[in-house]
Amino acid sequence: MLIASFALSGMIAGFLSRFGRIGVILGFIAGNVLLSYVSNGGTTQIIYLKEIIIASLGLLLVPKNVQINVADFFAKDLYLPVRRY
Repeated sequence: MLIASFALSGMIAGFLSRFGRIGVILGFIAGNVLLSYVSNGGTTQIIYLKEIIIASLGLLLVPKNVQINVADFFAKDLYLPVRRY
């Protein structure tokens, strides 16, 4: 259930990312609230609000000029040989 919560919250956060960092934060909270309500009637949260607030503060503290390229984290080696005809 935790993976589903992260997936749905991340998807909604991605949809609202056009509104900036605040949109991402609100989208993540909305996804968590929606899945918590649908799965168990809203009695318990799947991702606790303390964790979301800490992550939100971390997001807000990163400067805007920091750019992270995900491709830099992966090796550039090819695992299969390239066939040349």
